[in-house]
Amino acid sequence: MNETAQIKVKITEKNGKSIFKEWFAGLENKAKTQIIRRFAQVTTGNLGDYKYLRDKVSELRFRDGHRIYYTMISPDMLLLLGGTKSSQNKDIERAIKWLKELER
Repeated sequence: MNETAQIKVKITEKNGKSIFKEWFAGLENKAKTQIIRRFAQVTTGNLGDYKYLRDKVSELRFRDGHRIYYTMISPDMLLLLGGTKSSQNKDIERAIKWLKELER
């Protein structure tokens, strides 16, 4: 990712529903702080530890095991949902399904 790129982080919603917001609201304050700091880093074009998965979905990876699933529509990072390493396979499928639903 280009280090000088400016990225806007946006939360996805459909009909007033946001899977990401629901997940984020349930986190402890320490995890929320780490994620907010990461988003500040992302806006400068530095994604840190991330990986493209498939079907236009990528993940931001955190050392504590949290994962944030997103898609890029330049210059926007659209947040789909969050999860953990332990629920990763299920979360990836949910993220792909949510993206397809948003695209309708």
